[in-house]
Amino acid sequence: MFCQKCGALLHEGASFCSKCGSSLSKENIVNLKKEYDDELLYEIKSHFNLYYILFPYIILYLLLFFACMLLYGSINFYAGFIISIVILVVVLFVLGVKLIITKKHYKKACYKFYKTKIVYGDIFLNYVDKEIKYINIREIFMRQSYLQRFFNIGNIVLYTSADSGYVNGIVINDVKDVMDVYNNLKKIIES
Repeated sequence: MFCQKCGALLHEGASFCSKCGSSLSKENIVNLKKEYDDELLYEIKSHFNLYYILFPYIILYLLLFFACMLLYGSINFYAGFIISIVILVVVLFVLGVKLIITKKHYKKACYKFYKTKIVYGDIFLNYVDKEIKYINIREIFMRQSYLQRFFNIGNIVLYTSADSGYVNGIVINDVKDVMDVYNNLKKIIES
């Protein structure tokens, strides 16, 4: 048996949850039964948007370029120009590595929603295979930065009642049409 409020495993005959302290009436106890859950209801993959990734790097380079030209250009235009080119090469290298890693990660990562659980898998840099039962999800929410709103993407966060302290849920980054996906996930998880 599990506590309905925090998802903690309960001892037989307990009156209170040992984790959150809530009273264990019949409505606060959930009996888990073995279900075979192999029907895929929904699948999400992160959306790789080149312009969304490039935009901050372009702004960063322009700021660094103008700062170098102001600082060094007043002393020696040639020195300011050389330093700006070196900064451009470094920014392009970092950007190239980020683009390759992000694109491969988004291609490999997959979030599958079944009747009673979420299965997350990623086999790019690390092998991750994570399963979370809906009963253990405490909170689901959607968030978008200003830049994400401009590119019509966003993040969906699923918090769980995990005790590990390492990772308490799943963050699905850069979801296309995030509001529609969020509403669909809420219906699936809350049903």
